[in-house]
Amino acid sequence: MDTQANNSLIKVEEFNQIMQSAPATLQRNQTSVSTCNQAGQTLLDTIEAEGGISSDELDAKVSDENNNRKHEQAS
Repeated sequence: MDTQANNSLIKVEEFNQIMQSAPATLQRNQTSVSTCNQAGQTLLDTIEAEGGISSDELDAKVSDENNNRKHEQAS
């Protein structure tokens, strides 16, 4: 039972490592969100300017952007 209890606890070293990496992880996530928002807004602006998705090229760009964001979320 002691072994089981020890395995479920977070070790101090692991906790310290998590806390030390938290600011960099937060910064990476904030940068990713900002980049994603900018790319999405650019696509929306293009779609609105063209009156909708009126070309295969624009449709492919939207699809590629969606795939890129799904891949980033999974990472």
